[in-house]
Amino acid sequence: MTRLDWAKSADDIYEAGVDRGVFYPNDGFGVVWNGLLWVAEKPVGAAITPYFIDGAKYLNEQTPEAFTATIAAYMYPEELEDAEGSIFGLCYRTMIGSGKHYKLHIVYNMLAAPSAADHISLNSSVEAMQFSWDATTVPVVIFDHRPSAHLIIDTRTAYAWVVDALEDMLYGTDSLSPYLPDIDVVLALFEEGSILKITDNGDGTWTADGPDEVVYMTDATTFEIDWPSVVPIDAISYTVRSL
Repeated sequence: MTRLDWAKSADDIYEAGVDRGVFYPNDGFGVVWNGLLWVAEKPVGAAITPYFIDGAKYLNEQTPEAFTATIAAYMYPEELEDAEGSIFGLCYRTMIGSGKHYKLHIVYNMLAAPSAADHISLNSSVEAMQFSWDATTVPVVIFDHRPSAHLIIDTRTAYAWVVDALEDMLYGTDSLSPYLPDIDVVLALFEEGSILKITDNGDGTWTADGPDEVVYMTDATTFEIDWPSVVPIDAISYTVRSL
């Protein structure tokens, strides 16, 4: 057993900042969104409905949330003006702690309307004009999952090579234009790149398949498995459970 310790560092707990904004038009490639000030996420609709039998409450049921947001920026891509009134996609990062880790946010089916803009006379103290948009979304139907328009990938727990593959899609490469992958593609990417597969060969042996960072040789005849569902019993034995 482990006693609770309030003195541990919280460097990897708090979030601060937003960067690497990318705007994805409905029928084109992603473009950089520089000058993002904030993305104020506003989940709505999560009403709680109580149920009673004989005057006693027996259940609280919460309805699914819908993702809405207010976006503020000093500038915006020209493609946004063409997309006003149309569905588009968005991704951005929020930093965790000192910046070693971050959360990658991907938003689908977003519709934004510009808010009021203040044009102020110049004086001795010049302040850049801010733009803002109120945005709503339509959840995407995901097989075997609750519909959602907002995915969050936490790099503290996601495998680095899978995040790299996803960011190659989102940000582009020397040979690939940046685009917004379907939610099912993102889920498949993490399943293919992260899941450990154990196969019973039927002859008293078994085979472990997984990324090199999960299943690896420690010498010519010995291997180790580093995976949350694998619990070592002793130096040569494991218990494997389904996540």
